[in-house]
Amino acid sequence: MSSNEVDFLFISYRTDQKYQNKCYDDPLCQWSWFSEECKCVESPCFTEFCLMFNSTHCSCSFSFCRTDRFRTCRPDYSLSRRKPSCYCSNDAIYIAMSNRTNPEELDVLNSLNDSDVRHVVELIRRSKTYDLADVEEAMLPTPEDMVEYGVNFDSLVISCSFEGSACNRENFTVLYHPKYGKCYMFNFVGDRTSKLEKPLDIYSYGSSSGLQLIFHVSEQQTVDLLNREVGVRVVVHDPRDLPFVAEYGINVRPMDMSAIEVTFESIERLGPPWGSCVKEGTPMDYGGMTGPYSILGCEKRCRYTHLKRGCNCTKRHFLRGSVFLTTPTKVDFCNFANSTQYTLLAKSIAQFVKYEKFGVNIDAKAVVENHGTYNRRNSHLTVKFPSGRHLVGRPEGDEEENDFGPSRFTES
Repeated sequence: MSSNEVDFLFISYRTDQKYQNKCYDDPLCQWSWFSEECKCVESPCFTEFCLMFNSTHCSCSFSFCRTDRFRTCRPDYSLSRRKPSCYCSNDAIYIAMSNRTNPEELDVLNSLNDSDVRHVVELIRRSKTYDLADVEEAMLPTPEDMVEYGVNFDSLVISCSFEGSACNRENFTVLYHPKYGKCYMFNFVGDRTSKLEKPLDIYSYGSSSGLQLIFHVSEQQTVDLLNREVGVRVVVHDPRDLPFVAEYGINVRPMDMSAIEVTFESIERLGPPWGSCVKEGTPMDYGGMTGPYSILGCEKRCRYTHLKRGCNCTKRHFLRGSVFLTTPTKVDFCNFANSTQYTLLAKSIAQFVKYEKFGVNIDAKAVVENHGTYNRRNSHLTVKFPSGRHLVGRPEGDEEENDFGPSRFTES
């Protein structure tokens, strides 16, 4: 997109100042700086200046009773004559300001030559939340994008040691996660059915044992549109199973020293005829990728199957991370820019939530007969590290801007 297109787009979004001031003056309206429009309600009870008193009336700021416009609002002096209350009826009868849009906006959108830029603008316009949470799915990068633009190991990890011995890139396995991008797993040996490798063990405990890492975190490594967090995500998981990064991970802030204490709890349940538990290590298909059975994994699989059947597509966060670039089966992701597919997707998700609420798919969830769980306790301490250029060996005078410095993580 050329600079002329950017300037024209910016000018076309400028709204009439008188119209904006009128929106600010109307107690039923709020000005949205994000969408550049005035958003109004039809009753004072729906505003931030009122609290619901009962099902039919609300208690509001006395300013609603000072104007003849709100004829359903009446002052009440029964409680205090110094500070009277203003009660309004919860009736949506007031005509609010009309949402004025600039007719040139559509012309500007069509004039964009870059289809990718036009697609992003369409998604942002479709969003109904300020943080783009409802269209976040469509912003997620593909595995190929992660390979091309994801943070590589040497840029992220400054120092690595395990039980006092140095570890390096060869000791880590790359995980491509839909939301968190390129992740690195230490001590991962693969599916439980594989007995070729055994996970590493530790023979002592405390802050000086286990895995110790120093991360280099920089603002230049993040993309604001894709991620709102600055730091690293840490997950403690079974070495034979892929982690649920979004659900079970913890965040480590820049300039923090974090220590995580890990304990393993083994659970053994009675089998038939006392129960119908799933055997430990039972494989489950996660949209083309297999993994050991878990309740959370089963829930994701059920939602994936329901969307696939109803919409012939799925959402990325219903899939687990992958250690490969592509899954064995073709997976089509729902297009949020397609209004027809977006409506069908929302309807299908609402239907599935209704099924879950009334226990329709409760039989899909099972209990594992024998399994173990990892429990953790973590502590954080803010410390002062040397500047990033000393730790990573940058030449003097070549200090990177917006450098938050390293974060240290210790697992014992």
